[in-house]
Amino acid sequence: MKVLLVFPMADKQTGVYIYNAFVSCGCNVSVVDPLIDVGRIIPEINCFNPDMLFCAREERILNEIIEVRRLYPDIITVCYNVDARHHAIEFGGTLLKLFDKFHIFYSKPKGMIEDYKNHCPNTIVKYLLEGIDPLEHKMEDISSEDEEKYGCDVSFMGTQSNVYKTPYGYGRIGLINFLLDKGVNIKLISYNEYGNDRFLKEDHNKQCQCSKIVLGHCGWADISLANSARDFRVTGAGGFLLTEHVKDIEEIFEIDKECVTYKDPQECYDKIIYYLNNEEERKKIAYNGYLRTQKDHTFKNRIEQVIDDVNNLIIKINKS
Repeated sequence: MKVLLVFPMADKQTGVYIYNAFVSCGCNVSVVDPLIDVGRIIPEINCFNPDMLFCAREERILNEIIEVRRLYPDIITVCYNVDARHHAIEFGGTLLKLFDKFHIFYSKPKGMIEDYKNHCPNTIVKYLLEGIDPLEHKMEDISSEDEEKYGCDVSFMGTQSNVYKTPYGYGRIGLINFLLDKGVNIKLISYNEYGNDRFLKEDHNKQCQCSKIVLGHCGWADISLANSARDFRVTGAGGFLLTEHVKDIEEIFEIDKECVTYKDPQECYDKIIYYLNNEEERKKIAYNGYLRTQKDHTFKNRIEQVIDDVNNLIIKINKS
């Protein structure tokens, strides 16, 4: 299958992972970064002749997608929104209009599907979890120097913002401040902690492995499977994940065997203390989580689902 991937690539994250996944599935892939040159989408179609467009949710591509649907009716168009909200309308009218222009629209959270269907009646709405790229998220060889550089009791890697509030009211900053007030030694990791543009690759993997506990937090815990991509990236690198209990997380991890969850700051603190004092149990859970993620939660797993959905749609269209 020939795929035109219309996804931001400069941040070296999700777009790159999806590209690698399509390639690993045997697809021929060409890329247009909509943040750099949205006007190249249709010229690239004329040169590349793709079977599928796989697009990020970017308002600026709306007019191009309308033209693609008009000029190239045989190309299957797909959109993937990796963000979560409590209500679809929070994304705004332009994005909802965009989502409804595709043959297939994927929501990352399972819990938003019905809401999207109400707002986007002309597209097929499905959910597609995030995952890891095994080329990037993996266990590293750890030296004594790495232990000195990255080692800590607890780390949190991500934006420290009150934007990420849960229905329980404490929010991400509230959680961190609660733990700090309790005397927990937390290493807070910003994107450029070690001088890189992003906290990625070996830095990320070694931090996961050298932290005794890696905290997770999403902000939409009441939305089914709205969990952060961090949950996969931490476990995929061999880290011990203590993450916010998102609705239906049991569908993707076996709790207390592959990761551990909390529902409020006090429970988070209590479990930090417990697992800091139970090293063997902590290491066993981390390794089980690593095996589960590397097996079931790769972007290749997700893209195989996309390819199946697209092929089934093509068969349906051809029969009609």
